[in-house]
Amino acid sequence: MGKGKQIKRTLLVQTKGREDKAWCHVLKQHFADTDLISVTLDPGIGGSPVDIVRAAINKKNLFSSSYDHVVALVDGDYPEDLESAKRLARDNNIELFVIAPRMEALLLNILEPEYFWYSTDVGHKDYFEHTYIKPDERIRSSRYEKVLSLEAILTSSQTDAQLMRLIELMRGENWG
Repeated sequence: MGKGKQIKRTLLVQTKGREDKAWCHVLKQHFADTDLISVTLDPGIGGSPVDIVRAAINKKNLFSSSYDHVVALVDGDYPEDLESAKRLARDNNIELFVIAPRMEALLLNILEPEYFWYSTDVGHKDYFEHTYIKPDERIRSSRYEKVLSLEAILTSSQTDAQLMRLIELMRGENWG
């Protein structure tokens, strides 16, 4: 076997939809070392946390043993479904990553760190789409790149455990 050639580790991130995939693509571009890790971002078609976990299971089973780690990325604003999603994920060896209350709060914490967006669960999506990225543009990672600088992401990650975990995943860290 040739010296210096390393086997890539593989990660599947199942997102709720194309908007979350576009944002995760920005993180992938900044933090995934493509020589060491292959990250697949798979957009779901919306739904509850259980639906997103099921989509991750289906993708995982379709490509059996192709992924070293599988993550289902869900919003925390469906509390009635989270327990079922946790059980389903645990039973299928999938990491359930819950953004509480929702992904837009995480994005707003990066953009407007003077407010603590996680402390409320109302109006995040509308505010984000009115102020930063229009709804019809949210599926383009280039739009996220324009409003979310690497510096802002790194600064926010120092105090935001949810963001730091997303970065760790993209780096291939702490997959255990």
